[in-house]
Formats: sequence, C-alpha cells, structure tokens
Amino acid sequence: MDIVNPDFYVSWPDHVDIVARIEWTIPSTHDVLFSGLLEQDATAYFYAIVSLQKRQWITHYIGKVYAQRSSQRHRGADHIARLNELKKSYPNQVFHLTLGTPEFIDARGKPDEATIDQIEGLLIYSNWSDAMVNRQKIESFACSRQIVIENVGFDQHLWKRAAYGVVASNH
Repeated sequence: MDIVNPDFYVSWPDHVDIVARIEWTIPSTHDVLFSGLLEQDATAYFYAIVSLQKRQWITHYIGKVYAQRSSQRHRGADHIARLNELKKSYPNQVFHLTLGTPEFIDARGKPDEATIDQIEGLLIYSNWSDAMVNRQKIESFACSRQIVIENVGFDQHLWKRAAYGVVASNH
C-alpha cells in the first residue's frame, strides 16, 4: 500500500509501525452471521454494527475480536444488550454487521492482540459520530506507534484512510 495520498502524507514513512488494509464485508444481518454463511467470520478481527439511513450507511459500533470469532462475540450478553439499546434508540432501523479482515503490509505471522487493539482504537476515534454507542476510545486515543490503515471492500461506513502519528497535509 502506498502510504502517501493527496489528502495527507506520513511525515516519516519509513517509521510507520503498522500499515494495514482492512477488507470489509457487505452488511449482513446477525442471522446470516450466526448461520455460518460468512466465511470471513474465521479471519475478521474487526466488526461494525451499521444501519442504512436515508441512503447513507451509519456506523453505530466498532469492535474487535482476537481470540474468538465475531459470531461468538455477538452472542455475548454485553452485545445482546448493546443491540437492544440500539433497537430502542432507533426503532425503525435494521441493524447489520460488516466484518473487517486486515492484511498487514510487511508483517510476519499473526498480529498480536496489542496491534489489533490499537487499530480498533484508531477506527473508533477516526470514525466516531453521535450515532455510535462505543463508550471507550471515543474522547481520546493514544498509541506509541505510528499507524496507517486503509479501509477497502464495503467501506461506505468509514473513512477510506486513517492515520495516527506525524502526518501533514498538502493543503
């Protein structure tokens, strides 16, 4: 992935610690995820709960999984409560899930949990809106490493690119 673009560039590109391209699936209902029809359930480290409002996809929650699959995580009591909270706040919406599988540039092997956590933090912080119910990582985000991520596939609910570290704009 080229880490330079017309909107911003990394001031010291040779010192970026994490460069990842995250492939997002098309939105699916929880039933589709639970039925085992999403093969990305085995590879995804990230997920977003989204809804379609006035022809625009809105992100309501961004999360991560590391030691389990999204289908297992979404059966947890906290996620059931979160979905019920969203349904109460947005009674006319249908909520979907989109799963994000990262590809790490110049990485060897499986990423560690700290890397996944830092990318999740950047995803939440850079895409936060009033429609989101995330309670952590929304008012501040700090990381000891420089990160550049690119969202591909179904990325209509997220900024195409996000970076953390020393970046500059051409404008």
